[in-house]
Amino acid sequence: MKVVIDQLIRSKRKTLSLQIKSDGSLVVRAPMRYDISRIDRFIAEKNKWIITKQSEMKNRFILRNEILAKQELSRNDGILFLGEKTKFSFQNLSNKTEIIALYKREALKYIVPKLEYFTAKINTKYRAVKITSAQKRWGSCSARGNVNFSWRLIMAPKEIVDYVIAHETAHLLHKNHSARFWNCVETMIPDYKNCHLWLRKNGFLLDL
Repeated sequence: MKVVIDQLIRSKRKTLSLQIKSDGSLVVRAPMRYDISRIDRFIAEKNKWIITKQSEMKNRFILRNEILAKQELSRNDGILFLGEKTKFSFQNLSNKTEIIALYKREALKYIVPKLEYFTAKINTKYRAVKITSAQKRWGSCSARGNVNFSWRLIMAPKEIVDYVIAHETAHLLHKNHSARFWNCVETMIPDYKNCHLWLRKNGFLLDL
């Protein structure tokens, strides 16, 4: 099966790289000096990996769209909140902007007490907490102690949300993913490995 390049981006970079986007399209990033024949040879070498990855991403893309369509149709029954369908009668659930605003408010209300609990548990402090619209990062922790969480996270089950909060709490002490970092996470979330795996497999479904 011949692989088609959907987007070729040339820059001053020194190496070739491949990216399979969420819809299965292939993006190739190449140095300015590389001719198309050299790029084609690289693609041919990676042909099996590209086809496998494209199939995986396309299937995920189809599944995600199907689930989002079902969520759209069933909003009168509530929206996904902490892993369950929940009704917010005071909110216009047909308006995406208002739903996101609701998620941000409710996420802050849920996350802050949990963050306080986990920081006390490992004897550390955070500087500020913010709910963002990040699409690819569930949480982040700055060197200054500012902790951020995506509003999309609040759609996940409680144990998954708690895991991400604990993960970023551990980063307040350990800035990398060393053994000490994971040991710290485990003191807060003993089952963190399963939570981490759940996010890797299902995280793409948490969206509007």
